[in-house]
Amino acid sequence: MRRLKGAHSTLFVFLAIGFLFTFHSVAEAQAPKALSFRIASADLGSAWYIYGAAVGELIKKEIPGASCDILPTAATIANVKMLEKGDAELGFSFSNVDRWAREGVISFPQPTKNVAGFVGSMDNYYLAVMITQKSGITSLDQIKEKKYPLKLMTVPVGGLGELGTRQLLEAYGISYQDIKSWGGSINHAARSVIEGAVKDGQADAVIHVVNAGHPMASAIAVSTDVRFLPVRDDLIKPLCEKYGYTPLTIPPDAFKGQNYPVKTIGCHTTLLGLKSIPLDIAYKVTKAVCENKEALGKAHAGLKAFRPEVSWMPDKIGIILHPGAVKFYKEKGWMK
Repeated sequence: MRRLKGAHSTLFVFLAIGFLFTFHSVAEAQAPKALSFRIASADLGSAWYIYGAAVGELIKKEIPGASCDILPTAATIANVKMLEKGDAELGFSFSNVDRWAREGVISFPQPTKNVAGFVGSMDNYYLAVMITQKSGITSLDQIKEKKYPLKLMTVPVGGLGELGTRQLLEAYGISYQDIKSWGGSINHAARSVIEGAVKDGQADAVIHVVNAGHPMASAIAVSTDVRFLPVRDDLIKPLCEKYGYTPLTIPPDAFKGQNYPVKTIGCHTTLLGLKSIPLDIAYKVTKAVCENKEALGKAHAGLKAFRPEVSWMPDKIGIILHPGAVKFYKEKGWMK
């Protein structure tokens, strides 16, 4: 009997331990996992880095316990590629680049498979052509007509500002090689370097995608007398159709000395994310952004142009929407 009683005691101990392990495992499985979002933005101090911080705060309020890490990146195209590889959960892009990613063109050898749209039309970015007044050039056509030895600077090759430069010049029948053959030069550098080059007279033209108050464009306009050149009317539609741009006008006084409207092409900032994000979480992310326009505008002046009611439209976000985002837009009555 003693041996049997001892066996019962041992069995009880094992059962108790087993129950505790089982209870602990079930509790772990049932406990809500903390959500972590890596948000691909742009370089430190940039508009998109500030956008990322603002969006991150809104997400944390909408989803208690969530954390957000704002990642400094090479922006736009790099962000989409990071999402495709799973190196971020959310990231900023441009509406035209979204289309390239969806179709597998320009900077994307193949269509993206893992990326979905959440929010579009967050702001307006313009393809701005800035040229010094002392150059005497008043239109892009004159560069070719005069075979002007333009000293042109852009951001590094592959960035949207540089791609947009080539696409725009091509529409006017101008190539980098043409400019070089006329005695001009093409140089690619960081934005801070470009600012100094224009100020010091080492460059007389810059083409880049900028929003109102953009740091580089603003610094150039303050330090140097520049003219913002418009895009010719008959070229706007073809450029938009071919590359996914949007017809836009830089409003007067967006920059020092620019007291006139400038017709050009441009795009909208978009918030993209992984297709694999659960529907309810994607819904909450979209809701957090779209229902807090005022807070976003306070975080950065560029976001005052945000139009959440149209942010689902194909021309505002060039990639297929996440089902969670679709659910939100339909519930708001914005999307039918």
